[in-house]
Amino acid sequence: MLDRFLHSDLRNLLTTQNAPCVSIYLPTAKTGTEVREGRIRLKNLAGQAEQKLAGHWMSATDAAKFMQPVTRLLNDHEFWQHTDQGLALFLDASELRHWRIDCPFKEQLAVSDQFFVRQIMAAADGDDRFYVLVLGENEVVLFEANKTSIQQKEVPGLPANLDEALNLTSVDRGSQSHAASPSLPGKQGSVFHGQGGKPDRSQEDLVAYCRQVNKAVADSLNGQSRPLILACVDSQMPVYRQINSYPNLQEQIVPGAHAARAPHLLLEKSWPIMRAYLDGRRDKALEAYKAKAGTPATSSEVSEVVAAAHQGRLDHLFFDRSRSVSGQFDLASQSIDYEADTTDFARDLVEQTIAQAVLHRSSVYSLPADEMPADTPMVATLRY
Repeated sequence: MLDRFLHSDLRNLLTTQNAPCVSIYLPTAKTGTEVREGRIRLKNLAGQAEQKLAGHWMSATDAAKFMQPVTRLLNDHEFWQHTDQGLALFLDASELRHWRIDCPFKEQLAVSDQFFVRQIMAAADGDDRFYVLVLGENEVVLFEANKTSIQQKEVPGLPANLDEALNLTSVDRGSQSHAASPSLPGKQGSVFHGQGGKPDRSQEDLVAYCRQVNKAVADSLNGQSRPLILACVDSQMPVYRQINSYPNLQEQIVPGAHAARAPHLLLEKSWPIMRAYLDGRRDKALEAYKAKAGTPATSSEVSEVVAAAHQGRLDHLFFDRSRSVSGQFDLASQSIDYEADTTDFARDLVEQTIAQAVLHRSSVYSLPADEMPADTPMVATLRY
C-alpha cells in the first residue's frame, strides 16, 4: 500500500525536526522472502543508529529508549503486510514518521541535527499535485491528483452536465427546447434543435456550457497555479481553451470521452502529461543556468552555494544525487569546516543546502551525474 508523500510533508519534516534526527532508508518488497529481508535490514540499521546516538548524543540506555518506536515496527505484522519498494523512516525526539513508497531506496542511515531528505525528495516530485477536468456532455467533474492518487474535488456551482447547464427540458418527442442563455448575444427566448430525440449541440450551447464550467472551476481554484489538464473530446478543447481563465491550463489534453467513475484510468493517462510538465520546468531552469553560467547570477562553488542557501538567495538548486560533501557550515562566520568529525554525527553539506533551499522556497532539482551542468556536487542560479 502506497503512502502519499507530498511537498508539504517535505517542508513539515524540515520545519518540525527536534534533534537528534535519525533518517533511515531501505529497499523493501511487497511479498515473498524479501519482506523478511526488509525487517532484517531495519533491525540492523536501528542497531547502528542506537550505537551512534550513544556515541554522540546520549547514554546507551537513553539511546535504546529513543529507538523504541522503530524497533517496535519490527514485530508489527500488519505494517509489513503493506510495504512497497522502499521504506523511509524519520525519528526525532518528538515522533516517528514513515513512508512506504514505490521507490527502491538505497540503504542509508544518518544521525544528525536534521533529517536527510534527498532520497525521498524524488518521491515528492517537487509539488506534483495537479488537477484534471473531465468535460463531457453527460458529466463534468474536477479531480485533484498527484503521481499515485486521484480524488474528486467538490466545486460549488459546477453543473452536473450540459443539460443542467442549459436548463434543457423536453417539449415533445418532435422537438427540444431550452431557455436561452442571457450571456450569449443574439439568443432570445427558447431555441429548438432537431426532430425527435436529443437536441443538436450548437456551438452556442457548447460556449454557454464551457462558460459556466470555467467560472465554477476558476472560482474554486482562485489563487492556485497548479497545472490543470483537460480530459475531453477534441472538438471541445478549442472552445474551452478560448474561454478558460485559469492561469495554468496545459496545452496537451487527455483526448476522448472519459467516465468519472474510472479515476484510476484517468490518472494513468494524465500523469504522463504532468510528468512532461515537471520535466519541462526543470529543463527550462537548467537552460537558464547554462545561459548565465560564469556570471554573478549563478554559482558552482560549493561554499558559495551553501552560503547563498542559508541566506535565502537561491532561485534554483541542482544537485548531483550521487555525491555528498562532508562538512559543517558555520552561520556566524559564513564559513565551512570541511574537517568536521562525522563518525557519529552525519554532516553533509548537500543535505544542509537542500534543507535551506526547501525552507526558503527555492526550486530544487535532483540530477544524475551525467546531467549536471558542471563537475561539482551542486550548482545554483541566484535570486540576487
